[in-house]
Amino acid sequence: MIIRSAIVIIVSIMVSSCGADSSSETKGAGAEDSLTEEVVVSADDQVGTAEPVVAQIYIGNNAELLNELETSRVFVINSIQNLTPQQWKHSEHESRWSIAEITEHLVSAERLFLMLIDSYVIQGTENETRAQSVNQTDKEVIEFISNRANSFAAPSQLQPAGVFDSVEQGVSAFKRERALTLAYLQNTTVNLRGFAQVFPGMDVKPMDAHQWFIYICGHTSRHLEQISQVKAHYKYPF
Repeated sequence: MIIRSAIVIIVSIMVSSCGADSSSETKGAGAEDSLTEEVVVSADDQVGTAEPVVAQIYIGNNAELLNELETSRVFVINSIQNLTPQQWKHSEHESRWSIAEITEHLVSAERLFLMLIDSYVIQGTENETRAQSVNQTDKEVIEFISNRANSFAAPSQLQPAGVFDSVEQGVSAFKRERALTLAYLQNTTVNLRGFAQVFPGMDVKPMDAHQWFIYICGHTSRHLEQISQVKAHYKYPF
């Protein structure tokens, strides 16, 4: 019961925060500190351009998910790694997030996503009839979270607390979190489609563990768009 309660708390946080954007988020405390676990990332961080990518297609297998996660990882890094301190801290309004704060939110949210996915596998039993509880398609999942017209307010637990003083700290923390996500997906030996959970009393459609990885892709794309919005602000420093 203790573990289940903890999982429900995690889901409650994520359901109310995963889609948050600068039109609804306000600054506040409570974000978790960056990870201390060291993960070596060998992929070329310079590939591609710093333009946001929104997945619009069905992501049907682990290989496609890995490709999308790696692609968005590179886009995030390229979008932030060469910013000046002034650009890193700039926000459109005092009530809206800077790129430093968006990055912090991405880091803390992705940590919680992976905790939820892992809780499905640890606590659940593979169920071939999981489709009876999952009533949305992969395409619906990615379109819902990627669409910034769907606005949500981030709870205090995922509000940035200003833990990244420098660009380097933010880049390092994001690399570690995304490396853990990629490693989990690469190394899992279970059928993620077979693990789904319904939490009574929660106003959220059930998703299987594979769909939560899709959700991560959409969440990243969503906040890449938000970073571009900050950069397009007329007072953004150059």
